[in-house]
Amino acid sequence: MTKLLPVLLACVFAAGCTTASADGSGLAGTVLRGPIQPVCAAGEPCDEPFAALFHVTRGGREVGRFRSDAAGRFAVTLPAGDYLVVPDAGAPLLNPTQQARAVRVEPDAIAQVQLEFDTGIR
Repeated sequence: MTKLLPVLLACVFAAGCTTASADGSGLAGTVLRGPIQPVCAAGEPCDEPFAALFHVTRGGREVGRFRSDAAGRFAVTLPAGDYLVVPDAGAPLLNPTQQARAVRVEPDAIAQVQLEFDTGIR
């Protein structure tokens, strides 16, 4: 958690991206989108890091948001619980708001996740 604290603080102070978490819990990781080309070849990446705005919901209500960087990295502080991460409606994805990803945040921990989203390229 010590390594992620600067990232979480930068996220909170720079973007106002989340709700407060008294226990230091949250979510961090990377976001990928793919496929990035119609035909994927062996040895060539078929997905890429994804920089976009995401909404964090719980019980149908937005409780936080974050923006991933150019490398797809993100961090957001959240109280322990179950959430959905939903790409913003303007994200260049296939039906972005229908691509919610379920995540779980445990008390006193930063959940590490890799979120993958579909571009619709075929």
